[in-house]
Amino acid sequence: MSETRPTLAVVDWGIGGAPAWSRLSAMAPQRDLIYLSDSGSTPYGQLSDRQLAARLDAVIGALASRWSVTHVILACNAASSALPRLRDAPCVRTGIIDDGVAAALATEHASIGVLGGDATIRSRLHADALERAGRTVTACAAQPLSAHVEAGRLSGAAVERDVDRATAAIRCAGAGAVLLACTHYPALSPLIQRALPGTLLIDPVDQLMRRIGASWPVQADDPRSPPGRRVALTTGNQHATARAAQRAFSVDLGPVEPV
Repeated sequence: MSETRPTLAVVDWGIGGAPAWSRLSAMAPQRDLIYLSDSGSTPYGQLSDRQLAARLDAVIGALASRWSVTHVILACNAASSALPRLRDAPCVRTGIIDDGVAAALATEHASIGVLGGDATIRSRLHADALERAGRTVTACAAQPLSAHVEAGRLSGAAVERDVDRATAAIRCAGAGAVLLACTHYPALSPLIQRALPGTLLIDPVDQLMRRIGASWPVQADDPRSPPGRRVALTTGNQHATARAAQRAFSVDLGPVEPV
């Protein structure tokens, strides 16, 4: 990777950040770009606050030192919840939680559902921010859904049962909009929409990419600069990572390298 120009990275435990990586790749064609799937580690939502912060410090430190990364997107709500607890690092770091809150507040709905993993819902970062803004919030943990997406299960009776169970309280509350507070969940949008007919589904990645496009060095200083490199890394199984990104989001990560 070049050390003379910004190198951007997208980090997720699995492949939930693949859409953000794909959109950033199109937005910044002349920037070096890394995708890191940390699926070889314990799922971020199962780590304690201290363990998660330590893991992210190690991951971001390695990206900065070994690949000269200058800007990191934590495209994972659980990881984003740990940002205030991370050590200082020689790179810009941002998460996705504020973008989800902003996208939800941009709607006119007074009652909003928040669907996320256990750690994300437990943090109450979305719920507290929305309630401070005067919205009524129904927050529901839907931990099994990300595992279905990682395994390529996007339909079928088992997935439908878990979606129905996870959205039951939101359905009862009559929320007009639902914030998908896990980057895996958009892959299950058809099933979630079926379980919540007429409800607006909010994907915070849209707001995230608008903010990144406006505030990060995504354009090359010289339009004649060569195309940036694309590198996909995983601490897990490289073949499973590539397959999962393709199945869930139709994103081609290219050859995935083990790390």
